[in-house]
Amino acid sequence: MASLHSTSLVNLTLLAACGTVGWFTAAWIKPATSKRDRLALSSSGEISVSGSPSLPGVLAADARHLLDAPNPGTAAFDSLTVRYGSGSLELTALAAPFMDQWVAHDPAGAASEGIARALAHTPEILPRLFARLGAVASLPPDALLAAIPAGPLRPACISALATARGSTGLDAGAGPVTASTLSRSERSLLLREWHRARATVDPATATTTAQALTDPDDRDAALAGTLFAHATAEPEATLRASLTRHDFNSIAAAAFSAWIPRDSAAAWGFAATLKDDPRLPAIAAHMLTVESRRRRFSDALAEMSSLLNRLFPAGLPAETLAAFLPTLAAENPAAAQKYTDSLQGESRRIATVLLFDALCRTSPATAWRLATSEVLRDGAKDNRTTHSWTSATERAHATPQQRLAAGFPDLADMIQLAGEWLAVDPAAAIPAYCAHSVPGPLQRLIIETATSPFGAAIPGAQLIAWAKAAQPDHILLTIQGVVGDAK
Repeated sequence: MASLHSTSLVNLTLLAACGTVGWFTAAWIKPATSKRDRLALSSSGEISVSGSPSLPGVLAADARHLLDAPNPGTAAFDSLTVRYGSGSLELTALAAPFMDQWVAHDPAGAASEGIARALAHTPEILPRLFARLGAVASLPPDALLAAIPAGPLRPACISALATARGSTGLDAGAGPVTASTLSRSERSLLLREWHRARATVDPATATTTAQALTDPDDRDAALAGTLFAHATAEPEATLRASLTRHDFNSIAAAAFSAWIPRDSAAAWGFAATLKDDPRLPAIAAHMLTVESRRRRFSDALAEMSSLLNRLFPAGLPAETLAAFLPTLAAENPAAAQKYTDSLQGESRRIATVLLFDALCRTSPATAWRLATSEVLRDGAKDNRTTHSWTSATERAHATPQQRLAAGFPDLADMIQLAGEWLAVDPAAAIPAYCAHSVPGPLQRLIIETATSPFGAAIPGAQLIAWAKAAQPDHILLTIQGVVGDAK
């Protein structure tokens, strides 16, 4: 039985199959467990390494040398790039404290040469680098903003730069020069994050600066920044003052992140005053995320249920359920099942889909039983061997309501479950799918997924040998019917 646990199961992509699965391709890929050493940069700038003992001494020596280097600059960085390789995990870990030293020793050089080298070899550290450069009074902000590269890290770099300058009392650099280099959204981001940081250390100055702006979009972005800062210090007052703002959800997220750890009851009490507000489902979802960081839902299930019922007496919306049920299922599948059974109407049906997805990852056998019970419900139609999706992309982005309309559980759901189950316990997944009561197409599905190189990649001969040694004849016959007499 243990022989079925092929190492290739860790990287599982469900087969783009023939036969039962037909044209439908569904991929649920489990991240590979990397064999590379894992590096971590502590707040003190030291490098810690876990994994192979062959590298720590080298990295630790380089880290100590970098932190003590009298002339950090291009030559030293280039030597590191040659030694560890551009884009490597090791170079990225060492480059972060190195750039800190470079900025402290030669900020102009770090701004001109350091940015270019970070972009070319360790782009992940760019936001941190711009945060360090932004705190240097001698560096003109317009030049730094112009140096921020395009790409997915650009907003993070702008935000880091603005925060650094706001925290240290330096100007935002949002003058006429930047008007041609920043888009409207980027300029708003710059002003918002500068005023957010400034309001944290000097609220009066930040508010005065924001109100002095003449452009209405600039002023709105700046005032939003001050509200984000005030939301942390005075959440209730800030929420009341922001109720009519277009960005209320974002301000509420900041407020509740600070308020819930301090006074959870008061925070949920305020949320209850938003009853019937269309923004409440998203706000409640965020509140649940904050709550999940400080306590286990399964330990406080009665209280959490009461709080949610108070907010949504007519039934929990999908957005809120999606933030609550998967976390509960990860902690205690039985409690999640019991909670789902306690719901009524549409909320219960949506919760069943969400619970199934969560159980596929945490308890596939329980997910199988849940799917079977749904099929056996009075009036239910067994859709487990069919589907109505026009593409795998459509299925991947479907809402719970759309999946219910398509006939949950359907073939796509069973493919999803097969992949997750084979990844953790193929010796249990195969007998479950090959039981006498299971439709033939599903029996074929599990064997095709188990043997496919795009699936579990278990050799057919190994699968047959396992079945001959430990399984009933009907499982062996099912396997042989798919793979033949594999050698």
